[in-house]
Amino acid sequence: MISPQTIASEEELLAVAAALEAEAARRYRALAQWAERRGEKALAELFSNLEKMEQGHESDIAGLARKRLGHAINLNLARDKIPRLFDDEALRSALLTPYRALSLAVRHEVQAFAFFTDVAAYATTPALRALAEDLARAELDHAAILRRFRRAAFHAEQPRPTLPTSLEALQAQQKIWETEVNAARGRSEELRALARNAERYLIIADSAKTEPLLAEAQRLAGQALKRLADRLSLWQKPENTENGTPPLLKGK
Repeated sequence: MISPQTIASEEELLAVAAALEAEAARRYRALAQWAERRGEKALAELFSNLEKMEQGHESDIAGLARKRLGHAINLNLARDKIPRLFDDEALRSALLTPYRALSLAVRHEVQAFAFFTDVAAYATTPALRALAEDLARAELDHAAILRRFRRAAFHAEQPRPTLPTSLEALQAQQKIWETEVNAARGRSEELRALARNAERYLIIADSAKTEPLLAEAQRLAGQALKRLADRLSLWQKPENTENGTPPLLKGK
């Protein structure tokens, strides 16, 4: 993944944001065709809808660029600066269902949020920082929309994932999930484990039936997203991008 430190201007950041949305739309279009060839009509329709959603996001960014810059986005500025957020192997799994596809789409938005948060942390001007923070908030809004669709898919599919339904069960399960992060080997495995935990807490918050469980799940989700952003920052430091392996960030 590219370092957020290489993004030095609002124009570059908007180009990267637009390129991310365009890449997501392209991948969803290819996945819709893949699902259609498999005879998975519901999945193909879902991916087509996700493609249209990403195209809408790209259009929103183009409008923002015209407003802030006074001209259209120069996508050449995004060359070699686009982070790799998609898990292509998982998206082409034979076990893929609408629920799992939406979960992966939400994860993509969460990772985009973490990337823009990282850009904000390294921004050298107040304007660049503010723009990165706006883009990060937009990705969370996108994730919230996808979670609503995912919740419907969750209730429609069988079998359903077994997740904690009480505060005590969540606190016990958290310890188990944290061991998965601590046992991760290598950058990709660790980042996937962190993103997976964030997703679990968000799913629990979506279906929580008590206020204490909702509050704790939201707190843990926020903490997990912060750890993911911090971890991305550490991995992207020059001393860690080649052979280095930074120590795990322990949860608080």
